[in-house]
Amino acid sequence: MTGSEEQGGATTYRVVSTPRPDAPVVWSRLEFQIRDDHIPVALTYFGERDRAIKTITYSDIDSLGGRHIPTVWTMVDADNPKSRTVIEIDAIEFDLPLDDDLFTLRRLRNPQ
Repeated sequence: MTGSEEQGGATTYRVVSTPRPDAPVVWSRLEFQIRDDHIPVALTYFGERDRAIKTITYSDIDSLGGRHIPTVWTMVDADNPKSRTVIEIDAIEFDLPLDDDLFTLRRLRNPQ
């Protein structure tokens, strides 16, 4: 955690995640903004030159599936703010039963 601030009546924490030097990743770091009630506010992806590449913001908090979650997720390209992807969640189910074999290496390599 690298800081906090008051935002919209809630404390928002800033968390920076950096990979190990030998990790095979494309992002130099990720910066999360998370409310004190554990609801995400934003996530910014930084590239090789430590420059913001894209940001996803979470909004329209609602109660779905018995939990408070952001129902609108908006990903915006830092170089082209008109380029965006918006995900709107109308309904969601949590804690569904999953077969143990769903995440085996064999199944992950061949999902059929």
